[in-house]
Amino acid sequence: MMQLSRRSFALGLGAAGIAVSAGAKPKPKVVAPAMLDTIVIGAGMSGLNTALLLEAEGQKVALLEGRSRVGGRVHTLFDQPGTPEMGFNTMGEGYGRGIDAAQRAGVELIEVGARFRKAPPQAFFLNGRNFTRETWTAFEGNPLPAPLKAMMPWEVVPRLVAQHTPLADWTQWHLPESAVHDISLHAFLKQHGLSDAAIRLVNDTAPAYGNSAWDVSALMLQWNDGFVKGQIAAGTRQLAVKGGNANLPIGMAKLLKGDLITGKRVVGVDSGDAHATVYCADGSTMQRAVWFVRCRWA
Repeated sequence: MMQLSRRSFALGLGAAGIAVSAGAKPKPKVVAPAMLDTIVIGAGMSGLNTALLLEAEGQKVALLEGRSRVGGRVHTLFDQPGTPEMGFNTMGEGYGRGIDAAQRAGVELIEVGARFRKAPPQAFFLNGRNFTRETWTAFEGNPLPAPLKAMMPWEVVPRLVAQHTPLADWTQWHLPESAVHDISLHAFLKQHGLSDAAIRLVNDTAPAYGNSAWDVSALMLQWNDGFVKGQIAAGTRQLAVKGGNANLPIGMAKLLKGDLITGKRVVGVDSGDAHATVYCADGSTMQRAVWFVRCRWA
């Protein structure tokens, strides 16, 4: 475990942040920095942003991260030629939250969309064979239903979601009447004629969200479709952080006033009537008055 401050921190990556805010004094057995108001779990983008927002409100915050680096799905391989991105790649020019974070973190955003527009067509290999769109359409082993056979596997889910979203206004996804659409992506794809083999191919081999089509909400993807369309309407430029996208969470972490503790994996949170206890894999606990904020970077 490393305990870090704004001046000294290890780069870490985390899941969506969960904040536990304090009011009552901790019991003697609690391992936590003194005079904390909030414990934020996960130093991904949402966790970092949550901690910074709470500090801006005057709270004293500690940020716990199970890994050895910050950033969540933002992960740049700085030790490899060309600093390839292993997670988040670009943001649209209409993504105000990301642009604001970049400005606060002091990193430069550059336009990189040309590399997509000028690149050769994406290759598709299956069982060692390279398919073009034409050979894939005619391939007898193509498991897609007839209307979709001409589509490459990675095109299927976004196309079906865009064509069949029930949301007239994607910003209203949270209304009670939208709950009926909160089904698994697997069920959604089944409704549109995909077999289990086809679903494994178009989603589960390399899922964009979750681990499989079973644990991703079709409603969430329908919200995402509207969000992406809104980004495109705002402008077509694709932005990335100069020198590597991980420089963004690194810059955000430098802005923290409180402690960032990496290697501190949280394994459970017990919420009671008067307080919440955070359990860590190393056997330590942290306790704060019960108040949770579930964070999502979007």
